[in-house]
Amino acid sequence: FSLDMIEFTLSQHADVFEQVPAFQRALGGRLCALLMTNLRGWDTNAFEAEAASVAERRLVLRVVGTIVRKFNRVLATECEIFLTTLLRSLEGEMAPWLRSYILEVLRGLALDKDILLFLHDTYDMNSGSAPVYHDVVLILARIVQAGMAPQPDSGVDDILGAVSVLFRSKSQGVDMVPEPDDGAGHIAYAVFLSLEAMLGAAHSVAALADRAVEGRTSDGGGPGAG
Repeated sequence: FSLDMIEFTLSQHADVFEQVPAFQRALGGRLCALLMTNLRGWDTNAFEAEAASVAERRLVLRVVGTIVRKFNRVLATECEIFLTTLLRSLEGEMAPWLRSYILEVLRGLALDKDILLFLHDTYDMNSGSAPVYHDVVLILARIVQAGMAPQPDSGVDDILGAVSVLFRSKSQGVDMVPEPDDGAGHIAYAVFLSLEAMLGAAHSVAALADRAVEGRTSDGGGPGAG
């Protein structure tokens, strides 16, 4: 319940936290510290978990996602740590439901072009930071590629068909989220989330390409220059 309230308050009243230094300190020094400790303490190899634990982890991830979306400029360091922690966890084995819930966070970021461009400019263009934008796009592409390959042991007879059903449901305003114990369903759901996120990320890639072209043109390096 408290995590629900925190997530609601942060998402609906972000301007208050941005304007009041004491609230910013509480966010960075207390809430973010607690969330980081929570994330690092997870046993991602625990394929089975009690319903209460599953719900709590999903709420933790929702709060993390809200912080990254709403407070990335005032909590840039904390957001970098959150994202690198989540991305590293996706590189290993984990419960299908947990992978899906982490991908829900990344999808929320990837569908916002401005946030992705912020990640690129703040982290990837800074030699002292992790290439967060690059790593987000790369892990999404890997999951899509792996999901499209035949997976006889996944329990999903037709992953493409299952993903198509999820997209059709989404177009009708219905989000079909599998139950935590539906491992096969979460495999398809993870591919769906990653594919949707990749489609969103394409807008940021196009924007970066436009920037590069504009930069060459302004430097006198456009077509026909020289």
